[in-house]
Amino acid sequence: MPLRDKAKDEAPSEWHDLKHSSGFCTKMKGDYAGSGNLVHLKWMHMNCDAEITAKAMDGAARNGHLPVIQWLHNNCYVDCTTVAMDDAAMNGHIQVVRWLHENRSEGCTKAAMDKAASNGHLVVVEFLHQNRSEGCTTAAMDGAVSNGHSNVFQFLSYKRREGCTTAAMYNAASTGRLDLIMALSKMFQADFTATAMKCAATNGHLGVVEWLTRNRSEKCTTEAMDGAATNGHFQVVEWLHRNRSEGCTKAAMDGAARNGHANLVRWLSKNRCEGCTTAAMDSVAGQGHLDAVKWLHRNRPEGCTSAAMTNAASNGHLAVVKYLHTNLKQQATNAAITAAATNGHLRIVEYLHENRSERCSSDAVKSAETNGHRAVAEFLLKHQECRLAYESDKMRTGGNSSLVREVKLQNAIDTTICDGDVREKRNNCKEQAQSEEDGGAQVKQEYHAENNVANIKASTCDDRQETELRLRIRTEIEEEMKVKLRAEIRAELLAEIDDL
Repeated sequence: MPLRDKAKDEAPSEWHDLKHSSGFCTKMKGDYAGSGNLVHLKWMHMNCDAEITAKAMDGAARNGHLPVIQWLHNNCYVDCTTVAMDDAAMNGHIQVVRWLHENRSEGCTKAAMDKAASNGHLVVVEFLHQNRSEGCTTAAMDGAVSNGHSNVFQFLSYKRREGCTTAAMYNAASTGRLDLIMALSKMFQADFTATAMKCAATNGHLGVVEWLTRNRSEKCTTEAMDGAATNGHFQVVEWLHRNRSEGCTKAAMDGAARNGHANLVRWLSKNRCEGCTTAAMDSVAGQGHLDAVKWLHRNRPEGCTSAAMTNAASNGHLAVVKYLHTNLKQQATNAAITAAATNGHLRIVEYLHENRSERCSSDAVKSAETNGHRAVAEFLLKHQECRLAYESDKMRTGGNSSLVREVKLQNAIDTTICDGDVREKRNNCKEQAQSEEDGGAQVKQEYHAENNVANIKASTCDDRQETELRLRIRTEIEEEMKVKLRAEIRAELLAEIDDL
């Protein structure tokens, strides 16, 4: 037994108090009607006195559940709205539309035929035209053309007078429906405007472009070739270049470069004089098209902006970053470093940091830390300039610089161990020099010989002991440094608290 039914059987009063008062039962009845669940709808009707609203019949009509509509009509005396027939028509439920027309008085609106036409339901459109008086609007033919329903378009053209708007022409041109373009031109003799040519060219419909040029008097604009080039429609670009005089703008090459149409970029550079802007190289650099960057650098004078380096760094294109820095003298700015750090591109961060042209800022560290790129943040914090900038920013904002302390601790440990090794070597050298001074040349030779023998024996017999000793010493030094640094950090924090 469903939990809902079980709850009602065990505590009907409590169940109704909770559910009925909240509108739950009314909603459930509406949901059952909309989903065509007549069995559950009947049960709810018998066991719960909650109201059934017009939404129930509207929902049933929308989804084509005629038996539910009929039961509601005969047993519940429930109302509906014009939404019922409008939505039934929209979804092509001709039987529901017919039944509502014959048995209900609510009727429909112009939206019924508009929606049916847009969705290609010719039978519904014909029924509404023959039996209803509401009619339609220009949205009916606009929608039919936009969605390629030529049969509905033809019916509306011959049987209705509402016509269409320029949206129908633009949509037919955009989708390459030359048959509809020709019919619209013949039937309505309306101005297509230059937008029709732009829509056809931008979407690569050469046949429509050719027909409009031969059969219509409207001109086009530079937007036609710009759009065709941007979307990589090579044949359309060539045809417009040879057969039209409008030409294009710099947006043509910029758009072709942005979308990776290298062949069109080269063709436009060779055959047109408009050129491009720095946006061309900026965009191809961001996409990692190194060959395109090289070609633009060698063949075009426009160059790029700092956005090229930032875009390439942001997207992880190390080869492009190096080329821009080496050949175009693009600076390794903080913006580029931050962009690379934000996306965790450690190798690019390392390269840009090594070749940076500005003082370090805290932005790169913060971005890396925020986005979970710990290795990048740690790399930057190992450098004093970055660390100071980051600490200064944290002090201003009152943030926690625990990451800085961890990096400091590790750096200090490494430095101490390194210094210890240096001191040990230095002491050995001093002892050796002193022995040489005191013993003379003969003693020196004997000393060296004995030392060599001892060293050979030690390296042969005591390798393992020496390794263990070094590890133990290193561990002791690390522990001592950790204790010392933690004490210093604690003292600093207590001092800051006292100041506050």
